[in-house]
Amino acid sequence: MSTFDRHALLLGEEGRKYLYNLTGVIVGLGGIGSMTAVELAHSGFGTLVLVDHDILEESNRPRVIGSKPSDVKNKTAKVDIAHRYISEYMPECNVRTYQNLVENITVREELINADFIVVGTDNAKSRAYVNEICQRYYVPILDLGVEFNTSERKVINEVGKINLVMPGTPCLWCTAHVTSEMILAEELPEHEARKRAQEGYIRNIYVPQPSMMPFNGEIASRGVQLLIQQFSGLVAVDEMTYEQRSFLGLNKRKQVRSVAKHFNEDCPFCMSGPVLGSGDNSSNVMKPTTN
Repeated sequence: MSTFDRHALLLGEEGRKYLYNLTGVIVGLGGIGSMTAVELAHSGFGTLVLVDHDILEESNRPRVIGSKPSDVKNKTAKVDIAHRYISEYMPECNVRTYQNLVENITVREELINADFIVVGTDNAKSRAYVNEICQRYYVPILDLGVEFNTSERKVINEVGKINLVMPGTPCLWCTAHVTSEMILAEELPEHEARKRAQEGYIRNIYVPQPSMMPFNGEIASRGVQLLIQQFSGLVAVDEMTYEQRSFLGLNKRKQVRSVAKHFNEDCPFCMSGPVLGSGDNSSNVMKPTTN
């Protein structure tokens, strides 16, 4: 049998070929992004573009697939770790890497020409930028996230999110997964952000958040399942809902929930207006950068 014959038994030969001919961009190669990239490669997606400006730190190593102790010492880029893994274990997958912020102008053509974009970063500005690309150029995005909130070493809230956003459906602004407050908080000087966090106005973005591979893995795997369903035609995906996970069952929440998405009538991106489907024919709200 050839490498992906067992995939064809599930998807059909046409479905298998369709996945191989797709190009996906993964933004953020940390805990969720690295696992998503590896699963996409093992699932037979043909071309992956990896985007992350960061290098590996010791605290990242338990969550980044394929990372080695020597990568910390050598300050290896996260995109290079994922590239190394895929090239060694799934050479059938073509990989291009960009050690840049996703807003960098050098990445823009990759985003515009992608068949889908996976967002595995918790940075609001980058997610807002990709959100606009989705609506402007009709590129689907898969927004993935895991968040644990703790107080005095006790978990008080936890949630996993899997949100496949198709162009013309409620976007990340409509679902409040991106807000202007989030973006402004990231732009504040560190001392000011810490002060406002202590006052309760914003969450302190400089405090490390809890994170472990098993929880990231659940979200990454479910996200890849949705992409396979959407593009192979295996099962229809409900484009007007997104999924939440409650790993620990806190606050008597169901482990898996389907959350309805609604349009915000004031949204400038996904509602009929100057941005949706405009391509290069209108000015960008979220500007690309050159640094």
